[in-house]
Amino acid sequence: MNRTEGPIAEMLQQAKEAAAGKDVYIDGGNLIRQTLDEGLVDEIIVSIIPIILGGGAPLFAGVLKERKLTLVKNETLYAGMVQLTYTLLPGVEMSPATGGGGGGAIR
Repeated sequence: MNRTEGPIAEMLQQAKEAAAGKDVYIDGGNLIRQTLDEGLVDEIIVSIIPIILGGGAPLFAGVLKERKLTLVKNETLYAGMVQLTYTLLPGVEMSPATGGGGGGAIR
């Protein structure tokens, strides 16, 4: 693992080169927002765990572009957990107030 700084597109390019053809997994709210807004995410995997928490952060809070998703895979895992895999269609600018967060794979 190497520390890197700079524009998100450059950092992802470095990560893709280091991954040598494998997927690059992005996680963390701020990083996900940046990659989504830059159009750098081509797949999102959302895992649903059957527990009611009563609070928490919105999944895609703060994104600046509305993105339509196409479901490409759904999988039931252990203990009722469900994993949904989506591809992303091109984004549309929206006001920050409408805001839309999870992990995304960069291929």
